[in-house]
Amino acid sequence: MLGVGVTAVVKLMYSEKVPSVPRKLCALKVYSKAFVHAEDMVQCVRIERDMLTMLAACPFIVRLYSSRMDHNNLVLALEMLQGGELAAFIDRKAKSTDTHKTLGYGFAFPADWVRYYTAAMLCGLASVHRTGGIYRDLKPEN
Repeated sequence: MLGVGVTAVVKLMYSEKVPSVPRKLCALKVYSKAFVHAEDMVQCVRIERDMLTMLAACPFIVRLYSSRMDHNNLVLALEMLQGGELAAFIDRKAKSTDTHKTLGYGFAFPADWVRYYTAAMLCGLASVHRTGGIYRDLKPEN
């Protein structure tokens, strides 16, 4: 298990079980159909799948390999991006340094790191916006 969110769980698996994907690690985002229907999220999951499909060429957006459903679940097979969340990186960095006390994190990112991560996020958001989409959940955990 890679993670558990409010709406889905993310599991790690080899892509040999995912049709049309070269053998490599994948992240499977699994939504419970019962939960999706109970929370009236069917359209949200469809939009997520459709947006990821439209953004397949963007290097700043996780790649969707495939989507499927079974009797109980809706599943998105996604590119596995190792390294974890930005939030976890910030927490690890804060615990391992005694540098500047800023923003409540206990450290300061070097300016070139800030420029890199900011530029990558802005490029990804610009791609989303070019498709007519809006990303409403921008935070280090995502």
